[in-house]
Amino acid sequence: MLRVEGLAASAALVFAALISAGGSASASTLHDGQETGSDEVEGTVEGALERALEMSLDGRFVGEVVRAPSALRKLDRAEFRIVWLKAPREGVQSVVVHVVDDDATSSRPRPRKFFVAVRLRAPKNVLVATRALAPGEMIQDGDLIFERRAESAGQVGTSLDPRALVGLRVFEAMALGDVVTQRAIELPPPTARGTEVEVVVQRGALTIATRGTLERGTRPGAEALVRIGGGLEGGSRLVRGVLVGGRVLAEKGETAP
Repeated sequence: MLRVEGLAASAALVFAALISAGGSASASTLHDGQETGSDEVEGTVEGALERALEMSLDGRFVGEVVRAPSALRKLDRAEFRIVWLKAPREGVQSVVVHVVDDDATSSRPRPRKFFVAVRLRAPKNVLVATRALAPGEMIQDGDLIFERRAESAGQVGTSLDPRALVGLRVFEAMALGDVVTQRAIELPPPTARGTEVEVVVQRGALTIATRGTLERGTRPGAEALVRIGGGLEGGSRLVRGVLVGGRVLAEKGETAP
């Protein structure tokens, strides 16, 4: 049985989710400080806890169990209530897990409380492959797209704009949907600070083009900071955009502080 409840508290922000043990999960966990692979997690209490985390976090973070007490892991059937006494934040934090044993032989199940360490990761835009890519292939337009995902440990995806990667080489094999790491593809060399670039500002149907200079060395595909204006007319301002093909695309015309 699965239901979602709130827990009254005057000085604490509380999120709660109830879920029964069983089922599957994909994240790695720690058993008494030892890391466990995803295959071992399937059908365990940790798997149920991670699904409960997903329910309570509502897409704001992706959570995985880092450490759970042995007594909690040994439960075969139980109903969990995960309680957040502080607002979820990225990183490792403890949550309170209330457990009610689902034992048909017991007329009055006794609730128990455990502290469980969880790791939360905030989703962000990362590149993923839209098709299988083999080492030595050249990246084509449409091969890579942005998706909002939470990175797992050891798999840090690149957030370079895919438009700047067309024509570069694939170094590592990737399957459809794989996160593109920086070591998996050839990266364009950075453009030096002070380089003059075209700045294109798109505001609806209106396109404005001007010239400016990079305020810092920037790898194509990354966010660039460009100084425009100045000279005889006096005054200048900084604009943020994405460096692609020698141009900085400031699609919102965002001015840097």
